[in-house]
Amino acid sequence: MKGKIALALARGLPVVTTTVGAEGLRLVNGINAVVADDVADIARGCAELLSDRALWKRMSTAGHATAQQRVAPERLVPVVTTVLSLV
Repeated sequence: MKGKIALALARGLPVVTTTVGAEGLRLVNGINAVVADDVADIARGCAELLSDRALWKRMSTAGHATAQQRVAPERLVPVVTTVLSLV
């Protein structure tokens, strides 16, 4: 899990990340994040988010919902508890 990416999503901040950064969070390019591996595509994604208010809002809302589904404390506590009980 990528802590800073999850934190940004949970706070409603749209995310531009690489494929590696998106792993485990179920981020989909153009749906709940901008996912790109090429420098030009990353820059383009940042520019689009900064210039398109509707895109920013849509990504903010979808990213926040993804964070609530994947990394909210109520989702993680049972998993961590189970893992710790195996130690």
